[in-house]
Amino acid sequence: MAQGFGDNSWIGVGAESTFGTAVARSKFFEFLSESIKLDQGREARSSLRGRSKNRRGQKKKSVGGSFEMQMQVNGMETLLKHALGAVSTSGAGPYTHTFTLARSLPTGLSVEVNRDSSNIGSTSSFLYEGCQISKVTFKHEPGAFLHATFEIVGEGDASLVSVSTPTFATFVGWDWVNFSCAINGVATTIKSLDELILDNNLATDRYVLGSNKRRGFGPAGARSVTGKITLEFDSLTALNHFRNQNNYGIGFTWTDGGTSSIVITVTNAEFTEGDPTVADAGPIHIQLGFEGYLSSTEGDEFNIVLINDTAGPVA
Repeated sequence: MAQGFGDNSWIGVGAESTFGTAVARSKFFEFLSESIKLDQGREARSSLRGRSKNRRGQKKKSVGGSFEMQMQVNGMETLLKHALGAVSTSGAGPYTHTFTLARSLPTGLSVEVNRDSSNIGSTSSFLYEGCQISKVTFKHEPGAFLHATFEIVGEGDASLVSVSTPTFATFVGWDWVNFSCAINGVATTIKSLDELILDNNLATDRYVLGSNKRRGFGPAGARSVTGKITLEFDSLTALNHFRNQNNYGIGFTWTDGGTSSIVITVTNAEFTEGDPTVADAGPIHIQLGFEGYLSSTEGDEFNIVLINDTAGPVA
């Protein structure tokens, strides 16, 4: 009897030119976990006469879920572009990719999830069309690579296809020993990056009569940039960032020990929490929460600069 196993799984994406029209997947990624699912079917629509469910109709069809992965030096460019919206590339090896927030996200992604198709059989790889990245969360703790979780939403088209033939970029992770943080330009030692979240706040209820699929997305309101970092409580500096309601830039930098680096910047962060708490006899910690705001121009509250060996342009 066939049996699928998680150790033979991966995700592939392709940049669509027409929303909801599938394209070949060109970028492939290993992941740690995923939860992408199709929601469809019929639902009860009973009246108040009687106790039995006696009527049913089509539900709104949708795709949604997330995948968590270890961020790597080369190969992440497409996901970052589709999370933030825009990218410009300069240089000629190494290349500098500057990802910035755009009013509108790129058209969409065709997302393939291979859940051990080799054991299940032909046409058993899962393809989701018309997907956009609604949210990305970065986390990092001692003894680990930088992690990212990408949350996607899709129009509702899903099919089973023949598995693609993947090629993977050589993995080099952003390790914890090559990390630094600066608040207001001042080097700051932190224990962990608990979360750094870009939420695109997409309009996910765009259904119209005549179809049970979403017609697209677009904004439902202002995007948000939020985060939390944990520090050891060794002075009043971090506390005063919160108590004084300071607005500072925060930069998180990783290198590969060579010429490659990634810098994630919240250009105008307002601190929203920061009192220390005591849980045991060990070091006291303080968690600083913050929220990013426009600094001077629309979309400048958050950006990522990635220097690596991957040539542009980024799809």
